[in-house]
Amino acid sequence: MMMRINMRLIGNVLIKISEYNMKIIIKKFITIICFIVSQLVLEAQNGQLVTGIDMPKLIEACVSGLPYKNSTVTISKSGLSYRFGEGKAKASITVGVFINGQEASNRFHEDVYHTSIRPTKQNIVDLPGDEVAVWEGRRILFRRDNALVNLYIRDESGLQLARAIDKSLINGINGVTRDDTIKIPQIVDFAMQGARVEALTEPPMEGYSAAIDQMGYSSDFSQVTAIIFATKHCVMAKPFKCDREELKRKMEFWKAQEEEKRRPPEAVVKKHLETLASGSLDFEARKEAILVLGASKDKRAEPVLIAELDRLDRDPPPNPVLRCLAVRALGMLRTPKAATRIAAILRASPVGNVEDDDESEEEYRREAVFTLRLIGGETARNAFETVVKAPREYRSVRETAGNALRNMK
Repeated sequence: MMMRINMRLIGNVLIKISEYNMKIIIKKFITIICFIVSQLVLEAQNGQLVTGIDMPKLIEACVSGLPYKNSTVTISKSGLSYRFGEGKAKASITVGVFINGQEASNRFHEDVYHTSIRPTKQNIVDLPGDEVAVWEGRRILFRRDNALVNLYIRDESGLQLARAIDKSLINGINGVTRDDTIKIPQIVDFAMQGARVEALTEPPMEGYSAAIDQMGYSSDFSQVTAIIFATKHCVMAKPFKCDREELKRKMEFWKAQEEEKRRPPEAVVKKHLETLASGSLDFEARKEAILVLGASKDKRAEPVLIAELDRLDRDPPPNPVLRCLAVRALGMLRTPKAATRIAAILRASPVGNVEDDDESEEEYRREAVFTLRLIGGETARNAFETVVKAPREYRSVRETAGNALRNMK
């Protein structure tokens, strides 16, 4: 009897296991079928792609009463962001056109995943796009074919605006163009224009560039992982990987080029070297010569400017404007001898009344601190320590030197 019961229990267990396994198999089968269907849908959509979007035209057609502001265009990994409206009616649209529907879908899911708050609605029938996510009715993210739209709006018109944009994407109207093929620019390199990144593409195209972090947003140089580019019609290039060291090298190269452009011609440099070497007493001539020689970064300027500063210190009375300009010009050379000569100003005791805030001597010594701070190094550090510890010094000079010393540690 006991044997029969055990066999019956074993049989029931085996039936349950079979049913459970069948449910898993069916569930996996459905998942695979859904994935295959989604891929087929994306492939089918690639036969008719969004190839470009004229955003000012699209906004003008879909948004009534909210002026478009061209000055506020920015770029992220998801596309170009356009701001329009003012006050409570302020809104923004980010639009990116990708090489195919799969790329746009991947970016859609990345955006949803990296948003800290879960969507309140997702992929509901009456919402726009092939894929869509909504947050509290104020943010709507949707994909239509190979285009991704991210809409922020404060009032209840967001869904209506999203539907209007989606209709334009489907029908290829209001600034939207559609075709069987799309021209995607390729980033081959990048250059620096000051602190601004400029992507170099093949074929060359007009558009917007930015350095981005791992999340896909514009970043400072310490967090950069890639360079991105979008054409003025929102077509996104594949991100170009780089690091901050490469950015730093590009920045230094740009600075060197800019300095070379600003460098005065040889004939001009020679003329001003002769002006100071001759001992000219003409104020305007000396002033111009000091400024030009500092900007020239010419090695020949160093002994001439040092000699001019020595002469200015001996002038009765010293010209406060020319002395400060001479210190600044020496600082622009950034040489060890220039730093030593400027530090000598601070090592010497003030000749004026340190209780008088109007003294030109105070301005002269403070200029020496500012210039040494830009040059840096041990010479500057020692000079600042001397000023801070000096029993007799202008209060503003001591404070400036103290701040500079703290920033160096």
